[in-house]
Amino acid sequence: MSQVYKAVYFSHSSLWEAKKGGRPSYAWSSLNKLAGFWKRIQRGFSKVVDSQTLAQFCTLCYIFWEARNALIFHRAAPRLELLLAREASLLVPPATRPPMTSTWSPPGTDIIKMNFDASWRNNAASGYACVGRNTEGEIMAAATAPLMADFSPLLAEASAFKWSIGLAMDLGFWRVCMETDCLSLYQAWHKKEVGCSYLFLILTDCRLLAPGFAYFDVSFVKRSGNKVADYLGRHSEAFGQTVWIEEVPHKG
Repeated sequence: MSQVYKAVYFSHSSLWEAKKGGRPSYAWSSLNKLAGFWKRIQRGFSKVVDSQTLAQFCTLCYIFWEARNALIFHRAAPRLELLLAREASLLVPPATRPPMTSTWSPPGTDIIKMNFDASWRNNAASGYACVGRNTEGEIMAAATAPLMADFSPLLAEASAFKWSIGLAMDLGFWRVCMETDCLSLYQAWHKKEVGCSYLFLILTDCRLLAPGFAYFDVSFVKRSGNKVADYLGRHSEAFGQTVWIEEVPHKG
């Protein structure tokens, strides 16, 4: 039910910034009265704590109330990691949808753009590919690697992301922009949610590696702007684990 409320009433804001809206349900009208309560608390405690701390406190109270109801009515024992993930989803606004860029664009000065992709063949992941280009569009390096694990499409893209970060480090590219054509991966990265799934574990590893760069960013481009990495990924089984410096293999 909480997901329905978020989708209908505050899909682009937090719970505490939600408006009552037109023709709200009785349940939502009651919940929305928390906004007035929130404002009174904020006025009273504004000189004691900052608004962010207060928002976190009120959100935790709401989450504990949800957990209490789940325990009493559904016999569902609360789990700390799920409570923290719930807090993050309420406090952090959804990631901004990226511009739908259809063509490859050059990175900034002294930055290497690493376009990566995970390829699928016969409904199974087959390999990774990555292409690094400078601000002039010149290819600085390219690489492929076969993928032996049985991953879902999103996990394969996340694994390719982590592999490409390691590749950039090995090549000595310390100012990079990692670019993907997987919108779900891009949004998962920028939401910075907490979780225990394999996807979140992979992204956590990537977040630990990112501070090792002098510059690190993640961007999105449509598949039409990621053609080179897509081609290399589809032929990664034939190329094997290979790295090309300042070139890519020609179509044969």
